[in-house]
Amino acid sequence: MVFPGTPYDESPYVEAVVQRHRRPLHRLTPTFEDTIAALDLTCWFQDEPIASAAVIAHYQMLQMIRGQGFKVMLNGQGADEILGGYDKFYWPYFKELSRTKPWNLPAEIAGLLRRSPPSWPDAWRRFRHSRSQPATPAWLQPSFVPPPEQLFHRSRDNDVLSCSHHLLREVGLPVLLQYEDRNAMANGVESRLPFMDHRLVAYCLSLPAEDKIRHGVRKYMLRRAMAERLPKAVLHRYDKMGFPTPQVEWMERHPEVFLERLKKVTNNSDIFTGALLPLAQATLERKGRAFYPVIWRVAAFGAWAGHFL
Repeated sequence: MVFPGTPYDESPYVEAVVQRHRRPLHRLTPTFEDTIAALDLTCWFQDEPIASAAVIAHYQMLQMIRGQGFKVMLNGQGADEILGGYDKFYWPYFKELSRTKPWNLPAEIAGLLRRSPPSWPDAWRRFRHSRSQPATPAWLQPSFVPPPEQLFHRSRDNDVLSCSHHLLREVGLPVLLQYEDRNAMANGVESRLPFMDHRLVAYCLSLPAEDKIRHGVRKYMLRRAMAERLPKAVLHRYDKMGFPTPQVEWMERHPEVFLERLKKVTNNSDIFTGALLPLAQATLERKGRAFYPVIWRVAAFGAWAGHFL
């Protein structure tokens, strides 16, 4: 799945792998119109509101796979969780090193800054957000009571292992596996996850942290294991996109679509207040991106509610 001309396009890495292993390439380029058209159907199959356009793009990808005649596929879900593949592993890793091998800490931090310099404003914003207790926004009805904090087990992530456990059991992977399974079954595709073999999971969780992150390189052991099989451009790539779509750009180019959907939600829901619509209007007009995930999720809630409420 590629998006030419956007910052999210990973075509060069895809083509490098295809050329290296001489495999056929099946390319999917979802448009905004395709994605919005598939929103309601994806919510139906997921049986709940969806968090981002990536879930729809994933559904479209499974649809293409089935259309090509494939009934079984392999997927890499779980590798990041058991092998330290996310940026969020750095802080637990540094905390762990400060207790166990403090003499290695300066070199590891220097390796990170050299290979994958973080965005300090973004890092500070995430740090502040993780320690704040946000107030109930004005666009939610006072009668809507958020669930108590104790329902959500926020991990302290004091080391790499606890971070992996949290991602595997509480947040992250359970949601991704649900998306994976329901989208695959909706298209009659069996999606199998080799990295989730319980023996491999147990083995990787038993490994020391420095086998997973070293000198700022995430998934260090996996990279070494694949050194003879992956193109250099992929092997030595240190940024991570996840499963990105041009969702924000789409919202900026087509604000009327989202405003119309939000209008229907606020007119027919006991959860959202009328304050939501002018806030969304102002956000889209000034192209301030901080509120965009909320706009998307409320629109997706409307699509789900249209089926089930």
